[in-house]
Amino acid sequence: MIKVIISLIFYCFFSTFLSAAPCWINDLKTMDYHGAIGTYRDLDIGFSSPISKARERAVKSLLKLEKLPIEQIKTNKLQSVESIDINGSTIYFANELVDSGYIYSFAYFADKKVDFNTKCEIQSCKFEQCQPSWLCHSQGVIGASYSTSTPDKQIIKAQQNAFKIANLINGIEVDSYQTLKRSATPKATYHLSQHASVEALAPTQNSHYQLLNQCKYNNTLLVNISVKELGYKLPETIIDPKWLTNPKYSNMDGAVGSSILPTADGLISSQINLAIKRAAVQLAKEKKIYIRSESVIVNVNGRIKLEDIITETTKTNLNIKLNGLIFKPLDNNFIGVHAWVVNIQE
Repeated sequence: MIKVIISLIFYCFFSTFLSAAPCWINDLKTMDYHGAIGTYRDLDIGFSSPISKARERAVKSLLKLEKLPIEQIKTNKLQSVESIDINGSTIYFANELVDSGYIYSFAYFADKKVDFNTKCEIQSCKFEQCQPSWLCHSQGVIGASYSTSTPDKQIIKAQQNAFKIANLINGIEVDSYQTLKRSATPKATYHLSQHASVEALAPTQNSHYQLLNQCKYNNTLLVNISVKELGYKLPETIIDPKWLTNPKYSNMDGAVGSSILPTADGLISSQINLAIKRAAVQLAKEKKIYIRSESVIVNVNGRIKLEDIITETTKTNLNIKLNGLIFKPLDNNFIGVHAWVVNIQE
């Protein structure tokens, strides 16, 4: 009998053994540059070099984020150049980084080539200290991804999860239905049923994005992304976390949504999404809600009893902004997520 053993290996964005790297690994956008990362297995199979393939992925990612046409790139020439011209703009390349059998390339827009000789400590996501600060006070949207089969897929997945949240800021439709039944008996019983949906009115697939920052939490990569085009002015992000107990803090029309327990898939990105949607539902209820109360007589197995039924219905459109996000590590190694969502007056 022949035994076949299949081994599945999941990679994280950078190993735990790497402590310092070029500063673009933490901050993909500064006053001097903005760019994107591409990775490729450090294995030369003879067609084009791994560095060229990593650079090609970085360039395509950057062009896709900026909604620029993706032209045919001569991959075999990328390794030996410092920059390329595409669509009338210059894209520069930083020196590559190699870690755990993968090459990491950084392609970026800038007025001139940037000196990345200075090394930075790779940022870990420290939720309790709100470090880095954008974890709690982001001017963009945050996406997360657990370890995947390749680092490149983890980067893409984290971005995609951020885009899902970004879809909500161009306008949402909230449809909420809640029914509370109370049996009028000596031992009163209650039954609560709820349903809520939050759908984007205008998905942001045509918006321009820029990668701002990223950090790691164990095997999870978190990315901070900005949406360049919005149809309204965003309120200023408030640093003070008093909004956690007072959603109307600083005269904001806000609501707080929380996701304390892990979601079915166990992903932080899903908890962020759920917390935002719960806050949006609360805002919608404050804006417009229909309440109906009635008492009915029901026959249960030959016994007559009275039931009080209260129904709350909400259906409305909102423009919202994620104005605050707090992660709180719990004793059971889970992460609690609290989102402060504010209603934007157009």
